[in-house]
Amino acid sequence: MRVTTERIPHSSNLSKDSCIPLAILVKPYGELPSGEPIPTVSFNNNPIVRCRECRAYINPFVRFSDNGSKWHCNFCKIDNSTEAYYYSSTDKNNKRHDFDQRPELHSGSVDFIASNEYMNRPPMPPTFIFLFDVSQPAIESGYIYQAASTIKGIIEEGTMPGGDRTRVCFLAFDKNLYFFNLRSTLKQP
Repeated sequence: MRVTTERIPHSSNLSKDSCIPLAILVKPYGELPSGEPIPTVSFNNNPIVRCRECRAYINPFVRFSDNGSKWHCNFCKIDNSTEAYYYSSTDKNNKRHDFDQRPELHSGSVDFIASNEYMNRPPMPPTFIFLFDVSQPAIESGYIYQAASTIKGIIEEGTMPGGDRTRVCFLAFDKNLYFFNLRSTLKQP
């Protein structure tokens, strides 16, 4: 996730006076800032390790206890038993001996590889939602033309992930919120 500005106004008046556009770019399948690939984690045919109460995934902020036989969920604060396939003993500081081989315990971003029986339906298609400020100052700045032509180019090049399954949504706002129906069977939006 990246924000378009380093400083965010702390009041609505300051926000109006500064006229700084604010947006957050959310790119869940993006690359790490360092350029290195996102590590993948596979539990083979075993279930992905998740909290039995809140279903949170195992992550760098859980804490192990009882020589690794339990782990404490950092979200709901309950203790979970460590399954036999995931067990590793811990040192005197409760750090697992296989810590360096487990990216899910030390990396902020990981891709969990789920087995087929983990999914009860096919994966959802990638969906991109673009939200445009169409107020008069935004139109005058020229950003809408630039953003629209850039997005159009990416769509026409076919470089968006998901191929024909990809879904795209456009929303616009000023004092109102505008939705657009872009079905291919329509003559115009």
